[in-house]
Amino acid sequence: MEQTTTKTTWTLPQTRVKKIMKLDEDSLLVREETVAVVTKATELFIDYLVKESIQDNKDKLSYKALSETVHSIPALHFLRELVPEKVNGEYLLFRDASNEQVANSHEEQIE
Repeated sequence: MEQTTTKTTWTLPQTRVKKIMKLDEDSLLVREETVAVVTKATELFIDYLVKESIQDNKDKLSYKALSETVHSIPALHFLRELVPEKVNGEYLLFRDASNEQVANSHEEQIE
């Protein structure tokens, strides 16, 4: 990731970030300084993700662009399950039908 000194034009609410941090059962006490740092890091991460995703299309962010970014940058691969590649609905129907046929034929072999 390249360093950026630009200031974001938006901010995340620190109270909401603190609530999310407290959802972790292992966290006993969350200090305000920690919340501020995590909030800023999250803002910078979101900025990076958006900037990488809209390089070709400067005026809007699409799911497809976001997904392609997540799947093409190794540092973002941890998000692949959360942001799967966009697939055609017909493909999903065909895939599900094929899986059902395979499962049925497997059951017939067992009997």
